[in-house]
Amino acid sequence: MSDSVFRIGNPRSRAAQPGFLIPKVVPLGIGTGPSLPPPLQADTVSVVLNDYLSEFKEKLSSKLDNLQHLETSADASKKDIADALKEIARIKKALTDLNDRERFS
Repeated sequence: MSDSVFRIGNPRSRAAQPGFLIPKVVPLGIGTGPSLPPPLQADTVSVVLNDYLSEFKEKLSSKLDNLQHLETSADASKKDIADALKEIARIKKALTDLNDRERFS
């Protein structure tokens, strides 16, 4: 019989019949078995809002400023200006959506 399983019960019971194996129960001690994930912080939403969302919004705002500068630049090509306008619209929409989500969190 292997170390990982054993047979239990009355010889006439189903558990003692050949081919019916029950996993061996091993008490968990320090350093054995799977490790548990760290406990969740109570303020997970505030961590996400403060650490990630605000940083992302700052990056979007910075990119928006750069694109608006490119839009008004005299040496930018028409294609660059058109691409900048599309990107400006996309970033403004994303910032609006992020602000709405932040307000309702």
